[in-house]
Amino acid sequence: MTDAASKPFRFLDLPIEVRNAIYHVILCEPPPAKLRRVEQADLLWLPEGMAVITHPSEMQILQTSRQVHAEAKDVMLRGNQFIRIRARGVGQVVKGFLLARQIPIIRTSALSRNTFQGFVMTHSIELKGGRPEDFPGPKHETDVDLVILHRDLSLFCEALAIRGTLMVRGFGNLTKHDLTIHNPFDSTLSPGFMSEKNQERLLQPYRHYLRGFSHFSVDGNVSASLAESVKEAVAEEHLPEPGEIIAEFKRNKDLGNRYFRQKEFHRAAEAYTTGYIKVALIRNGNLWPQITAKGGQGFLHAISETYYQVCLNCAQNILVFLRETSESNRTKIRYYCGKADYHVKSAMAAGDNFTTDWRPNLQQMAKLSFRAASIERVLGNMEAAKSLIDIARQQAPSDPVIRREAEEIEALLRSQAGLGRLLL
Repeated sequence: MTDAASKPFRFLDLPIEVRNAIYHVILCEPPPAKLRRVEQADLLWLPEGMAVITHPSEMQILQTSRQVHAEAKDVMLRGNQFIRIRARGVGQVVKGFLLARQIPIIRTSALSRNTFQGFVMTHSIELKGGRPEDFPGPKHETDVDLVILHRDLSLFCEALAIRGTLMVRGFGNLTKHDLTIHNPFDSTLSPGFMSEKNQERLLQPYRHYLRGFSHFSVDGNVSASLAESVKEAVAEEHLPEPGEIIAEFKRNKDLGNRYFRQKEFHRAAEAYTTGYIKVALIRNGNLWPQITAKGGQGFLHAISETYYQVCLNCAQNILVFLRETSESNRTKIRYYCGKADYHVKSAMAAGDNFTTDWRPNLQQMAKLSFRAASIERVLGNMEAAKSLIDIARQQAPSDPVIRREAEEIEALLRSQAGLGRLLL
């Protein structure tokens, strides 16, 4: 009994299941990335920097002994499944959606990325042909090389499919994607880990999220039939019915309007945003020419008008949110107003965006002028607000809401003029 009590504790005396659990906590559960987000009325995030994961200093456990090193390395590779993302010529787009969606990246150096033998996959992205003139970002800042975890690959693929297409019209056809599957487990305690089942699990996010990516390959340590099926899946596209596109867009608009009337501004923003993002994805997608050919001018006019209305509703939702919450932070107010102004400008360009001759009627133009005047009023630019609300009154002279806004702006201007005379 005394001998047992005096015997020093040895980590390797623990059962392997316990040791593996300890390795997993130390090596596969790093502190969460610091998400730099600021919530705002448009239900989008205002990120201030990338979400970065820094692995803890306990990594020294890998150097304890050969056996511990082998066990810990095996758990680390299985538990993290490191993926390298290399983008040439399209880095600005990739960095844009990594920032916007706050997808965690691993803090690494160029040397560590080039010498590390533990990646399960490398995803290389580049332009298929020449760089279009309107492609985002300066040419000298268009390469990225970074590492993410497999647990975040679904976020990455979703952002690649949605944000990539929102940022670049025809993104799926313009870019080339080469996936190379590696087998870092060959010399570990789990040499058979990269089975076809785990290859399928690794590639599932691409199969689930990507559509219309016609220049896509999968090679390396992967089943040939699986590689081909994933390639076929990401290239597929479904041609939607023009009428259903309009109907769904209007349903989102009506849902947003209902939430707006109930003063549920964030839910209203979510409904509006869902609608116009879906339409923007269709507009920027590969099938747009076929959809417009099938729908004709009637479809183009209907989608332009609904887009116009939704954009103005987005702006109004932000402005009323500001008024109802009595927001006093000037930085936030300027940001919110910038978003509202973006929606107003998007409404102005609705017809051109959908390449149609549709133009708003006078009543619709009055609502746009009214929104623009309200933005200037919130920002304190009263002369600009007065000019815009006067235009709105000319466009809709009998509208009581516009008339009331004009009276309030005139009263504020008179008040400012009175204060000015006192100062003189």
